[in-house]
Amino acid sequence: MVAPMGVAAGLVVALAGAVLARYARAVSNIQERLDAIGSNRRVEAVEAADWKVLLNRVIGGCLLAVGLLVALFALGA
Repeated sequence: MVAPMGVAAGLVVALAGAVLARYARAVSNIQERLDAIGSNRRVEAVEAADWKVLLNRVIGGCLLAVGLLVALFALGA
């Protein structure tokens, strides 16, 4: 029996993970700009550190894997 809500949820999580993994630098820069609000630094001059980009890429890959596993198990439920 297929659980359609499980498949849909898994695919949404997998899609979010794929987008995060693909656009990790852009997401990291957005996060840094949000962090710079209220500080003395100009928002345009802020750039994310390499470790933060890597962390976002790893988290995106994990979300992609978890989402695919959820969708796969929902297909077999």
